[in-house]
Amino acid sequence: MKQKVIALSVAAFALAAVALAVLPGKNRKAEPVQTDSGSTEETVPVSAAITLPFATDTVIPVSPVVYDISCESVTLQEEYNLYGEPAILNRADVPVFGGGIDFTEINATLHDFCRRAVSISDSDRIVAEEKYGRAERQGTDYSCDISSTYFEWYEYGGVISITFTTTVSGETYDNISCASFAFDLDSGKRMNLAEYMKSSRRDVTAFLSQYLEHLIAQNPAAYYDDASENLKYVLNLSNFRLTEKGVSVYFNPGEIANEQSGVISVLIPYDQLK
Repeated sequence: MKQKVIALSVAAFALAAVALAVLPGKNRKAEPVQTDSGSTEETVPVSAAITLPFATDTVIPVSPVVYDISCESVTLQEEYNLYGEPAILNRADVPVFGGGIDFTEINATLHDFCRRAVSISDSDRIVAEEKYGRAERQGTDYSCDISSTYFEWYEYGGVISITFTTTVSGETYDNISCASFAFDLDSGKRMNLAEYMKSSRRDVTAFLSQYLEHLIAQNPAAYYDDASENLKYVLNLSNFRLTEKGVSVYFNPGEIANEQSGVISVLIPYDQLK
């Protein structure tokens, strides 16, 4: 899959924007794509009481840059067999980017993440053996533990955002979790949310706390009682992704709600961050 994108070399794009409309981006998905299905994403309106952690009166220079980006996918896999049967099967689709810039370091970082995602540890083997023995004693069928990691990506304003979704089969329900990477295409440097917003961790955390409070107020029973107070402990500034509609900041299962709730995302629309 290969598309030509007119990107905007803006460090903070629309997050620090003044009167910019939502800028066009390109959404590319590698096949197959596993999004965080079953998860929750809420769009929370910004009230006048919410203080933006960045200047809103800065005029952003717009300099079009052409990025000619291609993306292919390779699959990594590790398997652990127990008594001739597959006990653990881990797969991960790895993005391999190419085009007009050097993606060597970016590709190496993503490959390393996926290699770790499929790795089967000694503790994994011990758990599988215990599970196999329990099934044998109870006369029940043994179900293979399967982990699948897929990715989707989006390029916007000279920043490429890649999100991996991992689904692990469970005895009662599947566990879904996400991990994200954002890279500045000019420098190749990985960015966290504070760097992307050109703000401090403290200010971004305070900003997101206000958003989360609005979210929880809509349905308090769906979240942990102390979800808002514990945000500073569970917030991972790498867990954000760029989408067509805005910046999606997400929390993995068990962080602000029970694990069965899945991945919970807060979508901050670009047009509310002008």
